[in-house]
Amino acid sequence: MTDPTDRLKALAQEAQARADDLQEWFNPGLDDIPVETLKAQYCDERSSFVTIDGLDVHYQDLGPTDAGVVDRPPLLLIHGLMSSLHCWSEWIPSLSCNRRVVALDIPPFAITGPHPKGMLDEETYMNFMMKFVDAVGLDEFITVGNSLGGYLSWRLAAEAPGRVRAVGLLNPAGGTDKRPLALFAFKIPLVRQAYQSITPKAAVLAGTAALFGDSRRLDPSSLQRVRDLILREGTRTAIQENLRFMQMPDPARLAEVRCPVFLQWGEADTVLPLRDNLSGFAAQVRDLRLRTYPEVGHMPMEEIPAQSLADFQWFLDEIEA
Repeated sequence: MTDPTDRLKALAQEAQARADDLQEWFNPGLDDIPVETLKAQYCDERSSFVTIDGLDVHYQDLGPTDAGVVDRPPLLLIHGLMSSLHCWSEWIPSLSCNRRVVALDIPPFAITGPHPKGMLDEETYMNFMMKFVDAVGLDEFITVGNSLGGYLSWRLAAEAPGRVRAVGLLNPAGGTDKRPLALFAFKIPLVRQAYQSITPKAAVLAGTAALFGDSRRLDPSSLQRVRDLILREGTRTAIQENLRFMQMPDPARLAEVRCPVFLQWGEADTVLPLRDNLSGFAAQVRDLRLRTYPEVGHMPMEEIPAQSLADFQWFLDEIEA
């Protein structure tokens, strides 16, 4: 027979564990995290750094370096809003087997953090990206991006048509000049102030789950990393100011993209809905291929990594790149 005292102790321990768990989920996250603390936790032997515009830019540079793969153009992977290079973690091992793959944390996000200029307009972003590809020795390459990273990917193709061989886009920005509804909230002073100072893990869960068509596909283990990187010193202030004043891209510039473009879109995306954005790409891009995914949200490379990767590999084979 179980000792009643032991049973009471077990119940007390369980209650304490549940209380600790609740405290973790609803801790308001008032304090920023020093970047050196984040480097110690989220950088490893794959991490490299290069100084661009006074920033210590965090990136990974993976894949073979022998002459046998020199004919395969390297890939430049660019993440989206509130994200990091970790969003490509399911793609990189396969892609880097037979070609060079470079993924970076763009400002003002993740380990890289805020840009010294503060506001990141189109010109600043393009100057930053061109300096980065020059610094890491990407002469001709394929850009691949999600959300904001998708916009930067196709803009690089317009900016440097002689260097960008092809573009892969996953739920990219730039198909319309219509501002996403979520960005209007940052024009409200109380919302801006709250975002700048309060970031409970429960809110990160709710926000991340909303990016998925099926929240059951969300990896809960990634939430702590997502929250910690948002709490990087200076990042929350920089993000909310950039979102407050963000200018929407001009879809007409898509006509300047001369290389093949592969568009992959989750049909359940509520941030950049397919219905609002597809027409801009279809009307302006001269060499476009398209795959859409029912019941998939804003980040196919995280939600359905195997299928989205297989489709991207098909694109590379199709264009013989």
